Amino acid sequence: MRAGDIYIAVVLSSAVEMGLAALQAEFGAIDHEYLPNGLYQAARLVICRDCGDSEFGSETLVTALGCSRATLYRLFAARGESVAATIWSTRIENAYAMLTSTMHRNLRAGEVAQRCGFTDQATFNRMFKRRYGMTPLDAARITVKGEYPATPSVDHG
Repeated sequence: MRAGDIYIAVVLSSAVEMGLAALQAEFGAIDHEYLPNGLYQAARLVICRDCGDSEFGSETLVTALGCSRATLYRLFAARGESVAATIWSTRIENAYAMLTSTMHRNLRAGEVAQRCGFTDQATFNRMFKRRYGMTPLDAARITVKGEYPATPSVDHG
């Protein structure tokens, strides 16, 4: 089996699990223990889609997925992740993408922070610098000068 075939098989398997999880969540009791990959992928998709809302958190995610909080936390813990850290990480990554995009170069750092779900500018600045080793303003300036940053070193700690 070629690498491309394996990738397709994994994607299809995850899609089937996600579909089953969605149907069971909508129409009846669901045992998420049987569908961990699909539920995890669904959780990541919901996080990516909704994390720009500053009110978005684990309770919103639980409601969207139709699972218990304990199931959600176990799902992420099994992968060495936490729900809150994944939400914050996604927000910071989205902010970095916006700040270094020519499409969003007219936005100020505060606007980017707000669009990515941050309510406190100081916390956003601190987290951004910890993650990328530069301030949000520095990241935006690099892009404006036409110097596109290489993939930054990522600190997940």
